[in-house]
Amino acid sequence: MKKLFFIIAAIVLLSAQLQAQTAEAYYSQGYSYSAKGDKQAAVDSYTKAIQINGNYKKAYAERGILYSSMGEKDKALDDFSKALNIDPSYDYARRNRAAIYMEREKFEAAVKDYDQLIQQDPQFSFYYDLRGVANYKIDRKEAALADFTKALEISPDNEEVQVKRAKLLLELGKDEEAYEMLAKTNYSKEKLSNEAKLQLGRSSRKTGEYERAVSYLEDLAKTNFKPEYVNLELGLCYLHLKQFEKAIRALDNCLAHNPNNEIAFINKASAESQSGNYAKAADTYTTILDKFGNNHNRALNGRAIAYYAMGEAEMACLDWEKAAESGDQNAKDNLEEYCSEEALQAVKQQAVTNEKDTIAPEQVEEIEQEEIEDLPEEDVQETEIEEAEEQPKKEKKKKTKKEKKTKKEKLDD
Repeated sequence: MKKLFFIIAAIVLLSAQLQAQTAEAYYSQGYSYSAKGDKQAAVDSYTKAIQINGNYKKAYAERGILYSSMGEKDKALDDFSKALNIDPSYDYARRNRAAIYMEREKFEAAVKDYDQLIQQDPQFSFYYDLRGVANYKIDRKEAALADFTKALEISPDNEEVQVKRAKLLLELGKDEEAYEMLAKTNYSKEKLSNEAKLQLGRSSRKTGEYERAVSYLEDLAKTNFKPEYVNLELGLCYLHLKQFEKAIRALDNCLAHNPNNEIAFINKASAESQSGNYAKAADTYTTILDKFGNNHNRALNGRAIAYYAMGEAEMACLDWEKAAESGDQNAKDNLEEYCSEEALQAVKQQAVTNEKDTIAPEQVEEIEQEEIEDLPEEDVQETEIEEAEEQPKKEKKKKTKKEKKTKKEKLDD
């Protein structure tokens, strides 16, 4: 009897070993079929392996990968979940399941999987990156920011995460932090998406690195990527660099894609005025007044400067008077300084002697306004614009410290 017991035990053990070996053989066969691109044969082999050994987690996971690639996402999710039921720490199955959750916009489920993956491997930055995107999608923006920040602590040179984090900072109203971070980062342009180049060009301009901004934006200008925004940014950079012809050309390109871009019009007129083409500037400011309302104070002030520079002081004073009626302090100051009887007489005298350098434009100033634009994946969005402000000043007349203070004005949204 004892001998019979040992024989039966040996048979059971041998059977189990044969089954395991057979399951392993089918698994290897499936792997081979998969490598050759025969997906259905690979699925069949993995299925046979699972039929022999119901706890074969690798077979479930590999079959799940194939189902996913064949578009059968439900079957793939089921296989990954079965593999995880066998071994909850099986990260290969979990990260692939999380990827399908992300694809199907089941972001809550994806976050839970990334929570587990991070717990198992807290130094793998990719998991923080993906969880950050998932958190953003369910409007957990502060959590997303923390994830992107952690990802960069682990992998500080990850350019894509740097851009994602910067976009989110912009959306959260933390503009200066975003611009400072982007401007100080040494990006390799060939690795960046077009959207990233636009963001970097904008941030470099914002921090005063105009040449650097131009290097990103000129690349984009050769493509058809968001030509309105790219040319607007280029125009602003050229304007700051005093490259007025290039600024005007870029802003004209912007207006060709959106004839109602008010900021492009304003800065184009400013470039024309600063380059000394006052007649052209006056025409552009007139177009702005026709398109956007005859009470457009910035256009009234700009046209007045152009008129004054051409010796048409009375017309300039009419524009300043109109702007001053709405409470514009710039116009009030200019009326007081340039439209007195004494000042008007001096202008007439200069016109007689052909002295056309009565006034000069002031330095470019910035104002900000948001423009909505669609961004890929993260949907973090922000666009700044700025205008050039000009202020007439007479030669050979020293101004007081108070008069030299820059007058800033914001354009209504």
